[in-house]
Amino acid sequence: MPDKSNDSLARILTASNFEKRILDNTNLSLAEIVQIVFDSAQELSHGIYSNLSSLSSQAEPLRVAANNLVLFFKSLVIANNLVPSVLKEMVSNDYRTCRHAVNVCLYSIYLATVLEKTGRLKIDQQGYTDLCVGALLHDIGKVKLSKRILEKKGHLTSQEFDSIKKHPAFGARILANTGKYSECVIDIVKQHHEDWEGSGYPEKLQYQQISFYSRIVCIADSFDALTSNKTYRKYFSSFDALVTMKKKVLGKYYSPYLDVFIKSLGESTARF
Repeated sequence: MPDKSNDSLARILTASNFEKRILDNTNLSLAEIVQIVFDSAQELSHGIYSNLSSLSSQAEPLRVAANNLVLFFKSLVIANNLVPSVLKEMVSNDYRTCRHAVNVCLYSIYLATVLEKTGRLKIDQQGYTDLCVGALLHDIGKVKLSKRILEKKGHLTSQEFDSIKKHPAFGARILANTGKYSECVIDIVKQHHEDWEGSGYPEKLQYQQISFYSRIVCIADSFDALTSNKTYRKYFSSFDALVTMKKKVLGKYYSPYLDVFIKSLGESTARF
């Protein structure tokens, strides 16, 4: 097992020999692999969210990490039909921004893989990489917001919520200014709060104006937010979260993708 005391966990996920070091390591149990992958992704995410100046220099390592996350999820998890139980091991009910980013990334990869397997979406490796990077960075714009608002215990005032609604545009601008991130990644960051029928933010986009990947991240983001503890409420069970999302489907989510997500996770919510 990798020595966590002498080797940054983030380096594990950004290593070109990730497959041989982790996936092919017969000395590691599935539970140990899951923990290493999640901890590695969380450390990488924390480093980026806590230091905006690293966004440019970390662009390539982040792409490598995204490829490795996709590799892990598709070859180990999906192939062995262990998705529900492994997802439970990897995600957390704590809504800290960097951990939430990793959770959203995992749910997004999962949903994209299911959509691909069922013939509802064609996505190549570059598409998976962009989806993963965009999901990891979807809330990067929040670094520009007041901590007082982000950590407020209780519901936000309308003025405070107006401030919150600026974070997708802030994030897109931050990434665009580096010149290191694809248009697909920037779209995910900017559009992940756009609603299918045009009532979202920041631009009130609707229907086909919202990218396929942004539709996926929107669902993953909402599910993780509902199933995570917030300062003003306790987390929802997976079942209650899916029911809540289904009730909002007519206006908020892209129904074909949400239906697949509900069906694939809903059959296993008893394990969550």
